Amino acid sequence: MIIFCFIGIRMEGQMGLGKTDLAFLEAVKDAGIVEAIKPELIDEPDGLVLITCGDCDHFPNLYNWLCKMYTTRIHLLVLNGGGLLLPSESRVNGLCEDAVLIQHAKAAMEMKGIRSAIFSAHYPCGAAAERGLNLQNVCRYIALGKKRLKRSIRSLKKVYSCLHIDYGDDKQKTYGVHTKEMAIFVRLYKTALSVL
Repeated sequence: MIIFCFIGIRMEGQMGLGKTDLAFLEAVKDAGIVEAIKPELIDEPDGLVLITCGDCDHFPNLYNWLCKMYTTRIHLLVLNGGGLLLPSESRVNGLCEDAVLIQHAKAAMEMKGIRSAIFSAHYPCGAAAERGLNLQNVCRYIALGKKRLKRSIRSLKKVYSCLHIDYGDDKQKTYGVHTKEMAIFVRLYKTALSVL
């Protein structure tokens, strides 16, 4: 089973990707941890709960892409920081938003008969930048957040995660993310950089 998470990356203005972020992005692509996603991979006739950030520069691209790819039922849970709020150790979560998102995801799934979710964060992200998080940190939070979501909502059948890259000038690409491999890769990548 492929598990996916959304990260939107906008490469313009002051919050664009730096050299370290670009190197990390290329490394995870080369390692096959992120790969092109095909619309038929998301087949959820009962619907999906989308946990994401409401950033007005990122959300419309993500939502429009998802609606083109998957047009059935999408139940939205939107807070600043989106998926970055879910890990227990999150520096983005300051007001117990993790518990709020989990509670509302669980309630929506029960009310609507939904058993799958899309876990979302974007990078660069204002909330992450305020707390000094780079792309590696964001990817680590995505892996930890997905794990917490699955642990907290036992009825979840599947959690999808993707990497949505907005290069600016209407150039975008979305990749599936293998979160178990991402968690290991982030740990090894950080160790390798500390040795250099």
